[in-house]
Parts: sequence; structure tokens; C-alpha cells
Amino acid sequence: AAQPMRAAASQREAGEHPHDRLVEFWSGLSARHKRGMCRVTEDLPLSVRELAGMMSPYKSMFYGGEYRNLAFGVLVLARVLLNVLAAVLPMYHLYWEGEDSLQSKHTHSYAKLVNGTLTVCYNMTAGLDSERDVQCVDHERPHALQIQRWIACTEALVICSAASAFFFFALVFLLKGSTARARFMLRMPFVLVLLPNVAGSFSLLQGLIFVNPPLALRLFRRGDFVLYGTLLSSSVCPKSVSCLHKVYSRSHGMMIVEILLSLFFITAGLSALRAKFMFMHFVSTVSLSHWDLRSIVLFLGFVNQISSIFDHDYFEFSRLLIFKFGGKDGVWSAQEMQTVPEYFGLLFSRFVTGRVSKQRFPGVFALASLLTFNSCKFQHLLLSDKRQVAIESVRKDRHKLMENIFRSSLLRMPMGDRVKAMQDCMRDWQGQLEVETARCCSGSGKGGTKDELAFMRLAERTRLLALIQSHIAELYAEAEDEGDIGDRGNADSDCNNSDTSGSPLSCSTRYSPTNESFDRFLSVV
Repeated sequence: AAQPMRAAASQREAGEHPHDRLVEFWSGLSARHKRGMCRVTEDLPLSVRELAGMMSPYKSMFYGGEYRNLAFGVLVLARVLLNVLAAVLPMYHLYWEGEDSLQSKHTHSYAKLVNGTLTVCYNMTAGLDSERDVQCVDHERPHALQIQRWIACTEALVICSAASAFFFFALVFLLKGSTARARFMLRMPFVLVLLPNVAGSFSLLQGLIFVNPPLALRLFRRGDFVLYGTLLSSSVCPKSVSCLHKVYSRSHGMMIVEILLSLFFITAGLSALRAKFMFMHFVSTVSLSHWDLRSIVLFLGFVNQISSIFDHDYFEFSRLLIFKFGGKDGVWSAQEMQTVPEYFGLLFSRFVTGRVSKQRFPGVFALASLLTFNSCKFQHLLLSDKRQVAIESVRKDRHKLMENIFRSSLLRMPMGDRVKAMQDCMRDWQGQLEVETARCCSGSGKGGTKDELAFMRLAERTRLLALIQSHIAELYAEAEDEGDIGDRGNADSDCNNSDTSGSPLSCSTRYSPTNESFDRFLSVV
């Protein structure tokens, strides 16, 4: 235990503080690179909006224009309808269609599955419809029909349930007034965002993403898989959220659970792929000129499901969510997951009661905006163009401040003197802010862009004051980690070796030289 203390003490005596190394790094930069460091170390994410976008969400929610959102909303609804048909038509074929119907429709090139035997027939002579030109091959598939029915029933159940729930809640949303819509979004924020995505893209083929082990590990370890369920269940059935989080907290990080779930989803995905290839036989056995409307719909539905195996919109969205709500470790906890629907409930409620309520058809426009909500709109909500301009206007002040913080005269200076120098810098900057605040207040009242930019610049300069304060706090942390640890260790040994006449209070406070200066720092802040 004494070795790290001695190493820290010798490191401190040699002047190898992290602050020293950063000062040396800054001193070795050219003027161009110093300006670049000022630019790239600005607030992250750059120019974040106040109140996380709730001040004025209208433009961000209609990013790209109102009518463009309407057009893309119609495309989302068309995708939902296409996926519903792609799920219902196989059910009709497997349970209600006659065995010979495909033969009559596809001109002697067909495939059928009867009693575990797959019969594939080809019309070997183009343009002739005679049955003598048809050659058939039989293959034994004892369990193929049961697998096809299981895949078709599962997909039809999920897709039709999601589509029915979405259209029901969308109708309720359209029929309500502005205040009722706000309450609706507070209680069920993701119903109109995620349900059309499920209804328009779901298939068991999505289990194939677990074939990629790194991606599957991230889905389980980071909690994206559970987050999706949390967002849906918090809107549709809030009582199930606590049960879901209990299961997640108990099974999170258990490799055996992750392996079993991955194997289950991979098996379901491969079975669905095999069943769909067998059902889509006409793509390779029937001429394109003989396709009817049902064949075209089935083929387009299959293409839509293939393209939706990897839902890149959700992964982009979840990456932004975990950056804002997920904490430093980048792993979702149950409490962090509950923050997401709470935030979006407030955001969407604020949106439907704002400027959009003045439109001629407020419900339709709000619904179109929610249908097309994605990571681009979320990022546009969080970032501010006006604050970006204000940050650029105070960049010279930031450069001057960093020159003062990392000046070479601070190298190998005792920690107490460094803190005192930073406190002097903080007081000087605070005095400048008081002068600028008085100037802005004396000139305000007329409104307009000039006053707005003046107060935006004042806000950014105030954040530079916070930069000095956080830097002083880091200096105190360095003093505790590298300097005071060694001193405190020596103090403990001195107290242990002293006679009993020494005061215990003097031993506890004798080697705390930064307490008084730290109290002064807190009083200034």
C-alpha cells in the first residue's frame, strides 16, 4: 500500500502531474492546432439545445417540410399494407386454397406440397401448354408443411395484431382534440412511432441478425433488445414493464442465456428463410409474364422483409438514445430505460399542443410527423443552429481562456499556487461577465435578432466560466489523487508514531493544506 503512495509522491515532486503534461502538450502545438483544439473541444454534442428541444419542436418534427412528411407517412402506411398482405396470403394458400390452383394459374410450371412430398414441375418447352412438355420431380419433405404453417401463423399473428392496434390508436388520435392528444402522447408516446414499424417490417427473418456474433453480443450486453420491448410495452401495456426489467436485471450478462436466445432466433430465422424459399417457388419456375397480382404482391412483400432484416433506423436511433440517456458505461439500466418514454411523452405532448394545433388538419399533420420520426429528427431536435453561431462568436474568448489555463508558467508550480492562479482567472472572468450582463440588460427590451444574439453570446461566455470552475475541480482531484495521498500517508504514519500527548484533531487536519482554499473556492462558486 505504501508503494503507490511513494510513486505518487515522487511523481508529484518530479512535476509529472496530468495538468503538467496537458500544459506541455498545449505549449508544443502550433497556433493553427491550438485554434483547432479550441474548436473540437467545444460542448459535446455541439451546440445542444436548451430543454432538450422542447422549446420549439415544430420545425424539427417536420424536418424536410410538412407535405414531405405527409408523403413519407403515406409510404409508411403502404409498407404496412404490403407486409400485411405478405403475411395473410401464405395463410390463405396453406389453409384454404386448393391443391391444383397453382397449376392452372402458372401454366404447368408449379410446385406443391402434399403429404410430405414436394412436387416441382417445369414446362420444358416455351410457349406450349401441353402437359406432355411438363416434367415433374418429387422430393421428400416430411416436416416442411408443418414448418411453413408455423412460420406463416406466427408472422400473421404479430403483423396483423400490430397493424390492427396501430390503426385503432391512430383513429383514436385523429378523433381527439388538442388537449386529449397531449394526454394520449403522455401515456402512450411510442404507439404511433414503433407500431407501424413493427407492422411494416416484421418477419422471422430478422432472427438472422443474430448470426453476427458481435452484433448479437451488443444487442444483449448493451440492452438494445430490452429497450425496444420497454418502449413498446410502456405504451401498450405499462404494467408489463416492471416484469420485463426484473427479468433483464436477473439475466443480464449471463452468457448461457444469451447463447440460448441467439440459437433460438437463428433457428427461427433460418427456418423462415427456408419456408419462404419454398413458398416463393414461382420466382424461379414461372415466367415473369405469367405472374398474377398475387405473385407480384408476394414477391414485393418478400423483398420488403429481406430489406428489413437489419433495422438501421432503430439502431441509429438507439445509438443517439444511449448517448443521451445511457450514461458513461453505454449500457442500459432499468432506470435509464424508463427515462426514455418519459422524455418522449413530454416532447410529443408539447408538440401536439403547440404550433401544429393551428393547422387546418392538426391530427393528420401530427400523425404524419410521428410516423416518420427517426434519428435525423431527434438529432435536429437536440442541436441548435443559433447556439452554433454563438459558439463561433466566442471562439476567440475560448482560445484566450485556454491560453491562460495552460500557460507554460504553471509548469511544476505547487498545486496550491495553481489553484490560486485559476481562482484569480475565475474572478477576472466573472467580473467581465457582470459588465457584459449589465450591458445586455440595459440594451434589451426592443427585441429582435440583435438582442437575441447578444444574450446567446452571454450564455456561451457564462459556460466558459463553468469551464474554469470545472478545471479547478479537476486540479483538486489531482491534488487528492497524486499529492495529498502521499502526504496523507506520511501524516498517518507520523500520527501513529507520535506520543499520546498529541491531539487527535491536529493529526487529522495537520496534513490537509487544501481544505481552506477549497472552502474559498466553494464560496466563490
